Amino acid sequence: MPWNSDSIISNETGFLHWKSSFQPTEAHRILAEVCMWRLLWKEVAVYTADVAADSKECVNNHILLDYSAQNWVTHFRNAQMDDNRAMVFMASRLCHQDPTTLLSWVKGYWMSKRLNERMVYPKGLNGLIIASFCGLECVVELLLEMDGLDLNSRDDRYKATALAWAAEYGHEGVVKLLIAGDEV
Repeated sequence: MPWNSDSIISNETGFLHWKSSFQPTEAHRILAEVCMWRLLWKEVAVYTADVAADSKECVNNHILLDYSAQNWVTHFRNAQMDDNRAMVFMASRLCHQDPTTLLSWVKGYWMSKRLNERMVYPKGLNGLIIASFCGLECVVELLLEMDGLDLNSRDDRYKATALAWAAEYGHEGVVKLLIAGDEV
């Protein structure tokens, strides 16, 4: 199609129509999903050791991984996906990865969210503690439905429970869910 003034104006109008065509919650949903898929890729485990050994070089080589680790939780919460069981399940998978893979995103998220520079990354985190620390209410709710869940389990460094982590980081909804649990 030859370019003429009518087609240019149409293209510009089409472009302007594209702007603001997503609602913020939909944009967050898309970004959360992209980030979550990136973190669930099998190859993430390959360079997990690099994160611990030389995180600056790893971040420079894997920018989307770094962005995903630091931001998927924010996008997930802002997308208000409580009723999207598939996405909630995907988020719970991220909170339950094996310890070697877990380092790659949880440690990056921890470093960006810790309350003070002297706080050291704790070991012994389980899915409930991670979901509580991140403020993932719908994931905590899903985990609370599971049999045999230990609400009083603690991390190895600070000896803090999921309830303590949720309270420390101001996740009121998670705190209410955990208090309602019958074993706290």
